[in-house]
Formats: sequence, C-alpha cells, structure tokens
Amino acid sequence: IYFAVTLFLITWINKRIHISYADHMAMVYASSGKNEGTAIAIATSAFNPLVAIPAALIPVFQLTFLIGYLKISKLIKRYFSHGGTEAIIVPHAENPASHDATDIGKDGKQS
Repeated sequence: IYFAVTLFLITWINKRIHISYADHMAMVYASSGKNEGTAIAIATSAFNPLVAIPAALIPVFQLTFLIGYLKISKLIKRYFSHGGTEAIIVPHAENPASHDATDIGKDGKQS
C-alpha cells in the first residue's frame, strides 16, 4: 500500500506544480529507491537480526511497483501532457546541433 500511495501522491503533486513528464519520471525512480542496506544494518545492530527481514523484502515489492509504473508510462505521459504542462525541448538558436537545450512550454515561454 505504501508504494502505491507514494507513487500516486508523487504523480499528483508533480502535475500540480507543473513538473514535466521527463523530470517527473526521473524523480519517481530516484526518490522511490530507498537505502535498504542502511536500514538492514541499523536494524541488525540495534535489534535482533530477524528485525531486518522486512527491510530486506522491501526491494521485491518496490521493484514490482516500479515495473508496473513503467508499464503504465503512456497513461502517465498522457496525464502530464493534458493541460499543457509537458515541456518541449528545443536546441539553442546559436547552435542547433548543440546538446545544450532549453525548456520551452507549450505557451512558447522559456522556463
């Protein structure tokens, strides 16, 4: 339940604060990965080693939810593009072949 609620809230909040789809997906995958190794080490040293079992099982569920989230990425992209929050990436005018890009919203304004 924790991962489902977390993914839903991150998606909803990022949409409300006008984060682009690409930035949102980067945030989801970077922020949902927790440091289970540290949790296991603390639980083992502070308590009984059996306390570390739930922390060791979290990656199994986490991976399942993240794969599911990736499977519905087209739906999420559509959700982010509805309402004009999706940014368009265009090269700088000085050097069109440049890898350096600027975020331009659908309204044509630079962000």
